[in-house]
Amino acid sequence: MSIKLVITTLLFISFSTTNVNQLTETENKTATQQPHVINLELPDKLKIETINDTENDNTLFEKNMPWVAALLIGIISAIVNIKISNDLKRSNEVNISNQISGAQENIKLQIESDKESTLTQFKATVATKNRQEWINELRDTLSQYLSYTIMMIQEDSFSEDDKRSYLDKIYQTKFKIELMTNPEKKEHKALMDAVNKMILVVNQNKDEIEINDLKSARQEFIITSRKIFIHNWNKIKDLK
Repeated sequence: MSIKLVITTLLFISFSTTNVNQLTETENKTATQQPHVINLELPDKLKIETINDTENDNTLFEKNMPWVAALLIGIISAIVNIKISNDLKRSNEVNISNQISGAQENIKLQIESDKESTLTQFKATVATKNRQEWINELRDTLSQYLSYTIMMIQEDSFSEDDKRSYLDKIYQTKFKIELMTNPEKKEHKALMDAVNKMILVVNQNKDEIEINDLKSARQEFIITSRKIFIHNWNKIKDLK
């Protein structure tokens, strides 16, 4: 900026000196020649303008502004895209991890559920098998007991030893029935009452046995037995 000012000042001085010299020469010629008037008018004020480096800088910045802005926009867009890409990648990783964890948990729960279901089914199968075997065994024992009591009454040719043998069989089957039943259950207690009633009838002398008493005892024995069978068959159906 100072150099430009110095140059402008030198130009102004040179211009002023030239004008003064011309004026002097004119005056000298006027003295020797015919009078000739030359009017030289100078401005009252000389305006000196300086070139501002800031304006040049501003002009340069304005010229370069579009591609600088484009460059900045490109850089910012790239940074934003990278950030979005990284966030999306992390989000996908979290989602995949959650899906894997959820799948593993579902598989674990399914395994536990299948395990419990299988165990329950196994227990039900075992319980059903055991209950069915118990019913079959009790039915055979009750049939034997009923047969022994009826045969002992109807057979006239039995000796005392034969009667004693049948009584032993009757008591053996009675004891087996007791072991296979639960006296705390109402239907089982009713069955044992019918069993004991049959023994009381057959232990009488043959001439003292009333046919109606025998029929009543036999009918009660069969009815109570059937109630137990029906009750347990329904339980087997529920377990299947």
